[in-house]
Amino acid sequence: MYELDEFQKDALKELGNLGSGRASSELSKLIDMKVNLDVSFVDLVPTDDVPDLVGGPRMLVVGTYAPVQGDVIGTIVVVFPIKSALMFVDLVNKREFGTTNALSIKDRDTIREIGDILSKSYLQTFAEFLNINAEHTTPRIVSAFGESLPDFVLLNIQEKHALLLKTEFNIPTAEKINGNFVLLLTSESIEKLLDALKEKLQ
Repeated sequence: MYELDEFQKDALKELGNLGSGRASSELSKLIDMKVNLDVSFVDLVPTDDVPDLVGGPRMLVVGTYAPVQGDVIGTIVVVFPIKSALMFVDLVNKREFGTTNALSIKDRDTIREIGDILSKSYLQTFAEFLNINAEHTTPRIVSAFGESLPDFVLLNIQEKHALLLKTEFNIPTAEKINGNFVLLLTSESIEKLLDALKEKLQ
């Protein structure tokens, strides 16, 4: 079992906020409106705990996932409660909130684009700070109408631990939008990440 001390958590939260800053700029361009992201929680958690931490194993959610390759190996997952995902789609398409109640093919592409922006922003920030090579492939979208996205994704991966960042999106005129960034890593990759973090903080 891997555990982060408070100093490591603070460092990773700061990294998360730097990644959020990068993502905020890209998302602001996408919706033509100021977007502020705040990382409210960061920790290294057992993969089995992820469904409960992102809203519960039976919660309807939508998100993206993509393999990560390089110095660390794993999977990036971006998860939104379905209400937040639908609000994001309305924002991007300049619709009144509540207009979208089901995702069309175009709407799914919008979610994929948002997931790609978040994945790229967080992963690049972590890789640059820790001086490691890490890249993700084009995200795939999974919607969870009638089943749980966390359950679906976790059934298809082997990683035992996950770096979880819970993110709040603050957008003028919008209700609170929540999202989760989950970096699922192999045990060897977790050790590499922690070693790189320790070296950087010395």
